[in-house]
Amino acid sequence: GIGPAYSGKASRSGLRVHHLFDHTTFSEKFRKIVEGRFKRYGHFEYDTEGEIERYKRLAERLRPFVIDSVAYIHDALAARKRILVEGANAL
Repeated sequence: GIGPAYSGKASRSGLRVHHLFDHTTFSEKFRKIVEGRFKRYGHFEYDTEGEIERYKRLAERLRPFVIDSVAYIHDALAARKRILVEGANAL
């Protein structure tokens, strides 16, 4: 279910998209998460360093699609553009 993903978000222990673009921070956080999974589920075969390298390559492909959304919205508001907001949980 969503529990493990949400708990990582709520505790701020998970990875966020912006971490992909700081290779050192991403690598450290990723290793820490993998070690936590090993402790919880027992050690299993997993190529942590290979996975970090795959994410590094994917990050470069994703970079053009990632923006600072707060700055983007502020710029749109300053330009008096109309903004449609969609969300959940009573937004």
